[in-house]
Amino acid sequence: MGAQPRVSVVITSVGRERWLREAIESAVAQRYPRLEVIVVDAGPRGAVRGLIARYGRRVVPLLRPNGTRAAALNAGFEASRGEVVLTLDGDDRLAPEAAARVAAAWRPDVAKVHFRLRVVDAAGRPRGPLVPDARTPLPAGDLRYELLDRFVYPCPPASGNAYGRDALSALLPIPDGEGALGADAYLAACLPFHGRVVAIDAPLGDYRLDAREHRTASAGDTTTRLARAVAQAIEREALVRRTAEAYGFPVPADLALRDPWCAAARLVLRVADRAAYPKPDEGRLFLAARGLAAACRRRDGPAGRRAALAAWFLLVPLLPSRAARRLAPAALERWRAALGEPGPDAPGMPTRSGQPPHVARRVPTRAAW
Repeated sequence: MGAQPRVSVVITSVGRERWLREAIESAVAQRYPRLEVIVVDAGPRGAVRGLIARYGRRVVPLLRPNGTRAAALNAGFEASRGEVVLTLDGDDRLAPEAAARVAAAWRPDVAKVHFRLRVVDAAGRPRGPLVPDARTPLPAGDLRYELLDRFVYPCPPASGNAYGRDALSALLPIPDGEGALGADAYLAACLPFHGRVVAIDAPLGDYRLDAREHRTASAGDTTTRLARAVAQAIEREALVRRTAEAYGFPVPADLALRDPWCAAARLVLRVADRAAYPKPDEGRLFLAARGLAAACRRRDGPAGRRAALAAWFLLVPLLPSRAARRLAPAALERWRAALGEPGPDAPGMPTRSGQPPHVARRVPTRAAW
C-alpha cells in the first residue's frame, strides 16, 4: 500500500472538561508513529486552556469558546493534515493500539473505519455491554443499499469512528444551527455514499456514560422522549433521501418505517399522545402494519425475538387507548433491550444543533469506488 497514512486524532471538548486529561493522554499514548493530536476547546472561554498547554507541541490547541460539537468538529478537521481523521469526544478514551489498527485497515477508497467501544462509568470502570452491542454484527462494505433498505445500520458513537479525508472534505462543514439530528448521525447517514465502510470487530476505546448526566439526558416523560426520537428520525430520513437522490438512487417512500425501532417509536407516540404526533394522517393500523413488515424483513437475531417483536406490533393497535398508553412504552423498552436496539437516549443516538440537511458538495459517480 505504500507509506503508512497519517492519522489525525481530533478531540472535541464541549462541556465535559473533567475527563479531558484522560482523553488527551489516551491520544498522545497511541502506538503509531504518524500521528497528530488536535484538541478543540469549545467550552466556556479558557476552561481548559491551561490543561491543553501542558502538552506543549504534542498537541495542536484550538479555541472555539461556547461552541457546539458540530462547530468543534468542523474546526478540528480544517486544522488537521491526516489522510485519516479519528474523532474522540473529550470524555472518552482510546485504546493504545486504536490508531495503528485503524491505519492498517484503511485504504484510499474507504470512507470510514468503525469499531466497538467499552461502556464505562464516570470513574472509568466497565459498566455493561459494548456499544454497538456485541450481539449486533458491525456492518462493512458498500452500505448504500443496506441504508436504503433498513434506514439505519449499527454505528458506534463519535469515538468509535475514523473517517477518510476525502469523504469528510465532501461532507464538512456540518451544518450548525437548530435541528434534531446529531452530528454523528449526520455523518453516518451520508458517508455510505462516499466510499466503503470497514469494521474492526473489537473494542478500541471507552465510551463514558456518567449516570448523573445520563439521567438528565433521559429526563422528561415518555411522550417528550418519544417526540424527540421521532423528530430525529424524520430529519434523518430527509437527509438520507436528499443525499441518495443526488446520487441517482431511488428511495422508498416508507424509508424510516423500514426500521422496526423507528416504526415502534412512532406507533407508541401516536398511541400515547395523538396531538403530539407530527403526521396526523398516519393511524395506529398503518403504523402497526409498517412495523410488522419491518420486523418480518429482519433476518438478524434469534427467531423468537423477531416473533415477539412482530407480536408487539399486532397487539398494540388492539388495546384500548388507556391500556395502550400504559403498556406500550414499557413493552417497547423490554423488546428493544432484548434485541440490543438503540433507544432515543442510547449511545450512538446523539442529538445536534444543525441547519436543515444539505447534500454533499461533491457527488462522485457510482463507478468512482
